[in-house]
Amino acid sequence: MLQTSEFLILVGIKVRRRRLELDLTRNTLGAKCNMSDSTIGSIERGERNISFLKFCVLCMALEVKLPHLIEGVD
Repeated sequence: MLQTSEFLILVGIKVRRRRLELDLTRNTLGAKCNMSDSTIGSIERGERNISFLKFCVLCMALEVKLPHLIEGVD
């Protein structure tokens, strides 16, 4: 079973990978989610545990369903 920090790092890697697939900067993604670019960076590095609602908004901005970012992270 993963610890919280490991889970956040793995999800962050998926967020970053998807952002780059969409050719978005952290600033652009942050604007779409109403988050700062530094917040996006800390999510991608697994340093920040955001609320479920913010995670859903992030998924919409990344044009993926929620399971896409968490499947295989267990």
